[in-house]
Amino acid sequence: SLACYLQAARDRLDMPEGQELETNSNFRVCLRRAGKIESHEILCRQEEYQRLEQILFGTVQAAQNLSPQPKKVLEEQLLWEKDLAKKCKRTAFASIEQAANNYKCLCDEINKRIRQLIHK
Repeated sequence: SLACYLQAARDRLDMPEGQELETNSNFRVCLRRAGKIESHEILCRQEEYQRLEQILFGTVQAAQNLSPQPKKVLEEQLLWEKDLAKKCKRTAFASIEQAANNYKCLCDEINKRIRQLIHK
């Protein structure tokens, strides 16, 4: 987490001159914790998110084509996207874990939205 990295950075200030940050035990603990979720998992989730986003785009277009009020479908979609940004917040200093959770949130919400559009 960010707090963990900040603590490691504070410890860095107290470290003897010339010591590498990587040898700092707190920093190593941070990296181990962050490594609980491997970066390849994030890439998988990122790819899944991109795939779902394309499916959602197609689903929204299909819903617009079938709807007697295509403008309303688009307005609903824009509201949903605004809501999604609030639900699945991205922090500026995201840890590996936060980034993975963010993609999981996005994927889950997009899946729900696709089902919602299909069953209308």
